[in-house]
Amino acid sequence: DRIAIDAFVSRAAAYVFRKYKPNLQFVHLLNVDEVQHKQGPGSPAVNAAVRVQDDNVARIRKAIEESGVAARTTLIIVGDHGFTSIERNVSPNNLLRDAGLLEEEGGKVKAWRALTRSSGGSASIYVKDPADTARVRDALLAGSAVDGEARYRLIERGELDRLGYNPD
Repeated sequence: DRIAIDAFVSRAAAYVFRKYKPNLQFVHLLNVDEVQHKQGPGSPAVNAAVRVQDDNVARIRKAIEESGVAARTTLIIVGDHGFTSIERNVSPNNLLRDAGLLEEEGGKVKAWRALTRSSGGSASIYVKDPADTARVRDALLAGSAVDGEARYRLIERGELDRLGYNPD
């Protein structure tokens, strides 16, 4: 129950401010992120979750005031990442599988000539045999097309090298 956890964490943070007057305190409230993951950004549930978080932050701010350290306290509120609505999910390993470049069994990779490894907002494509590179590129770009237009671009090795990207 993220709401209950956040209420507890904000009460604990308030207690620490009142009792110990820390020079630095980090507090991680969870529920808004959780609701955005489940309901999407801008949903009524997210707005409700933000209102609940406002109460938690108010509890901490009140404790800062009551502790007597407000004049030397800076409160910074951040999110760990943003959210955006999506209309289409891209699964590059499925495209590689459909092009005969990857074999899977039971949802696990069994063998591959090309494989996608994602990290954050990007993904790296590993190609075992350089002779397959054009086939991999064609499969990925064809699979990204909506109404005949590619929805992402591939950054090739030369540009990756100029950007200082992972040489592997």
